[in-house]
Amino acid sequence: MPKTLTISEEVKAVLRAATLTDGALHLGPEQLDRPLYVAVNKVIEALGGKWNRGKRCHLFTGDGLAELQGVLDAGKIVVDKFGYFPTPEPIARQLVQLAEIEAHHSILEPSAGQGHILRAIEAEMGRNGTAEIICIELQAKNCEVLRAGGWDVIEGDFLALEPQQVDRVIQNPPFERQQDIDHVLAAFRWLKPGGRLVSVMCGNALDRSNKKGEAFQRFFELHQGRMIRNPEGSFKESGTGVSTIIVVIDKPLL
Repeated sequence: MPKTLTISEEVKAVLRAATLTDGALHLGPEQLDRPLYVAVNKVIEALGGKWNRGKRCHLFTGDGLAELQGVLDAGKIVVDKFGYFPTPEPIARQLVQLAEIEAHHSILEPSAGQGHILRAIEAEMGRNGTAEIICIELQAKNCEVLRAGGWDVIEGDFLALEPQQVDRVIQNPPFERQQDIDHVLAAFRWLKPGGRLVSVMCGNALDRSNKKGEAFQRFFELHQGRMIRNPEGSFKESGTGVSTIIVVIDKPLL
């Protein structure tokens, strides 16, 4: 659901001093301390900006850069995150390694966000190193970022789509209202026999005492799932302190 992000005077000062050229935002030459950079980056990403390592600046899709001055004047920005918290690079790498991808595999990334897991797959296998990557994303702004990065993306609600058959699912789904359970169960239906699902989940996903949580625990045990607990603070750079786990679930061969 939409949230209001208040912009501190310190963050405003950094952004007012930035240089704007041809759809790009260049921060000043001075090194920002980590907490300040994270706060600045939250505003930039909320406006549709994305860090480009090669060009050493934030590039924008859409009209976000044109909105910057008004946002700074208002001192706040409404962020419609839909529970979106980008997958930190170390977690994305771990997901890909646990998936044990091979060149002939087809892969589903059903909550692609702005491509953090896709880039980890690319780093491991190359852009065309697998048989197929099906990339799905709900938020239009995120889809713009993915397309700008050269990814083909299906824009829509993954839960509403008819399952296809893939060898691997790698995902970081939304957590609110136990959506992580819904997404894991839906993604499992996409797997071929012998396929593997690797997913981030909320830290208490296997400890919930309600009906939905207990049913998922039975599903997890039935399929002999594996769980890896992520270190506390693993998603801090993405704007949340929520505890998380990674689950690995294989689909039995027929």
